[in-house]
Amino acid sequence: MPFSTPRLRWISPLLLGAALLGPATAWAGDVKFGTEPLAVDDGGNITAEGKSAAVNTIPSEPGEEVWPFHLWAKIDKGGPGPLYVEFIGKLPGGKEYVTYRYEHGSYDGEKFVSLSFDLEGNLGFNKGKTYKVKVLQGNTKPGKPDIILATGSITLEYTEPPAEAEEEGDEGGDTDGDTAAQDELDTLAGPDEEVGDAPQPEGPPPVAEKKKGCSVGGDLGLPAVAALFALGLVRRRND
Repeated sequence: MPFSTPRLRWISPLLLGAALLGPATAWAGDVKFGTEPLAVDDGGNITAEGKSAAVNTIPSEPGEEVWPFHLWAKIDKGGPGPLYVEFIGKLPGGKEYVTYRYEHGSYDGEKFVSLSFDLEGNLGFNKGKTYKVKVLQGNTKPGKPDIILATGSITLEYTEPPAEAEEEGDEGGDTDGDTAAQDELDTLAGPDEEVGDAPQPEGPPPVAEKKKGCSVGGDLGLPAVAALFALGLVRRRND
């Protein structure tokens, strides 16, 4: 039997209220992401500067599948106990799966939370992929689903490493310029002298060996010596 018009008027506001109340309770929180820790005030609430720095795409470290991840969340009805950040990926067929779940074990029911950690390829993350992010807590009631406190999405962008030529130039410097300068200095200095590990002579240079016998006024030679000897004989005779 169809409902009467008055009864429909009585049910419709309840259905509308339930439809509005459900999503508002489940998604009341807020979450933002940054490449650096987002600026907050003394109470932990995000500032205007922090909001302007929030992004939906995180670049990796150059040449690495590592994404530094920074999160700020507003939790409206969180309770003391572990807080989880869950990353949901999607398979080629469209089926969703939990890629990674980060646990913030020291959560004590604060309204604002700031967290920083790395998303890595060896944890299941892939470059160029977009992941749904859920901030949640486990339900204390057995058999009940997790309580989702805030949700968002983030895309992981891969950053290419620097070109090899640029890296070699940075590490080695201007080697051509250094070589040219050294060549110019070598030309001005003249021929190379003996260098290296060859032993160098010690003490004064060697003295040439002299002939045995007497010498008068230097090395006079054999004829001069004979003349002096004859002169000595003459003098002896005269004496």
